Amino acid sequence: MSASDSSRSPEYAEGADIANLGDRIGAWVIDSLIMVGTFMPIAFFLIVYSYAAYGNPVGDGYNSEELAIMWVVPVTASAALGFYRIYRLMVAGQSPGMRRFGVEVVRLDNGKRLSFTRSLVRTALPPASMMLGLAAAILMGSENPAWGGLLWLVVPAPALWNRHRRGWHDQIAGAVAVGTRPEQRHPES
Repeated sequence: MSASDSSRSPEYAEGADIANLGDRIGAWVIDSLIMVGTFMPIAFFLIVYSYAAYGNPVGDGYNSEELAIMWVVPVTASAALGFYRIYRLMVAGQSPGMRRFGVEVVRLDNGKRLSFTRSLVRTALPPASMMLGLAAAILMGSENPAWGGLLWLVVPAPALWNRHRRGWHDQIAGAVAVGTRPEQRHPES
């Protein structure tokens, strides 16, 4: 888009070609498959290593090395993937899945790339809400706390009825997902 394009107005979303929900879901599926494909070999290795080194730890308690394998490594891997996603939003405005489906995330007010802080907020809000939901379910003594993890679904929910299709993570970060493919653009009136 050129600098003279009306979609670069102060209220960027008013003139932008908002990405459709199907493309956003498709991008999320691709990105999720990439993350699962990255994590599965790591998880498989950790399970095999833990079993080979310590036997079946169920009911035997865990020592500090086992806890490091079970928690520190996956958390570190998650953080690394999160920062990769933040970096991609800052540099390219899109993840690999977004690129495949022609979706780009930009600032709502001027259509430029997101800053580190905005990318961090947009990326961290869904998993943070999932953890908050899990913690709330556990603290309330739920017999099945997994339902609390569904709180993350509330974060993108406004995208279903918001005219700019912005979830809470987009609204708080001041971001909007726009379409980049020619067939996604609305004809100029």
